[in-house]
Amino acid sequence: MNYQTLDRLRKTNAHYKLCMSGRNTGKSTDMRKVLIEKFDKTGATFVRVLRNVNYLVDAPTYFDEFQTDGKFGEFDKRFFKKSKKRSFTWDGYYDDKGRWHDSPYRHHTYYYNGVLFGHVLILSLSTKYKGGVFPESIMTLVFDEYIELSMYDYLEDEYTAFMSIISTVFRGRSDGVEVYLLGNNMNEESKYNPYHTAFGIDIDRDGLRSGDLKIYACDDFEVPAKIAFEFGKIAYENEAEIPLLQRVANNAVATTGEFVKPPDIFTQSEEYEEIPLFIRHSVAAVYIRAENKKCYFPVVNESMQCVDFVESEYDLRERGKHGDYNRFKSIVRDKDIIIKQHGEEEYYRLYEQYVPYQSARPMFDNRHVYGQNLTWFVQNCRKYLPGYSVRFCDGNIKYIWVYECKKYTAI
Repeated sequence: MNYQTLDRLRKTNAHYKLCMSGRNTGKSTDMRKVLIEKFDKTGATFVRVLRNVNYLVDAPTYFDEFQTDGKFGEFDKRFFKKSKKRSFTWDGYYDDKGRWHDSPYRHHTYYYNGVLFGHVLILSLSTKYKGGVFPESIMTLVFDEYIELSMYDYLEDEYTAFMSIISTVFRGRSDGVEVYLLGNNMNEESKYNPYHTAFGIDIDRDGLRSGDLKIYACDDFEVPAKIAFEFGKIAYENEAEIPLLQRVANNAVATTGEFVKPPDIFTQSEEYEEIPLFIRHSVAAVYIRAENKKCYFPVVNESMQCVDFVESEYDLRERGKHGDYNRFKSIVRDKDIIIKQHGEEEYYRLYEQYVPYQSARPMFDNRHVYGQNLTWFVQNCRKYLPGYSVRFCDGNIKYIWVYECKKYTAI
């Protein structure tokens, strides 16, 4: 078994520490250990962020492993050289005489040996906390499960809501403050989410693999916040360690670390022998440009009754900027001859190479939605391709379409 600790992330001294690893690797357990150690040493408290109220189901038992009464005492000794009495309670505490006291806070709280230890805030309720005042003893913020199983499950403007909570809790404080985001590597969609996009983390572009750690920073500031991303371990080292219930189809990410592709994400090189040409195959001459500078455009896949978003071989924003009017004019004039001698693919390739004007229209570029182009495309798909579904050549374009442009996705 592989166990994931936060030791490497902590040594980076980054303001934001992100860990994406396999399930059951122990990162959440190590996070709880860190929170307890910081409180024992300095009295530092924390905030735990949950995406919505559904995650409150098991929140009260978050520290049960470290309770020193009953069977949990042995667990505590595994993590701390000097075990001590540890009592964790939810939304209140017992005093020295055994009397229960409810927490005075309107939000949920953790108590450690009768002392306020942590606060629980709900991301979907972020606006309700704006006027709140939080203790300066809070030095850590933890967001467990920052990666959702499906892109459809993130909140509207989730990153904005998250940063609103950061601002509310810490106000102007930064020194010594740590923000942890812990998530599971579940499928191809795990690579792309509001946090990776905002922090500039691109697993494919940077060639990150399990065990890698990379430092990021925002280029907009002279002295930016430091962001550390660790692509952590997968729990099982070989098949013998994999529980039998996990040895099923489409579950490779839990056992090997390979990103399993959902049904609506295809491998372009396998389904398209040649890279589709924009001028010949694009639907409505529209495209999407991602922050990693990849360009995608929609094509009709009649056999699958869907619209496929495929990756272009070049930057569609540059299309037409370096064309040659005279050469282009002769290519159009001699279309039949070129097709007869060299085939349609070569004709359209020459057409794209020498076209002297820009006819490609963006639907999304530089995090901006071109609403009119996007709406026009969707309306035409509904009209001429009724019932067609949508597929994507990678998780990058799916994230942009589903999350950034989702209000227009009903084709």
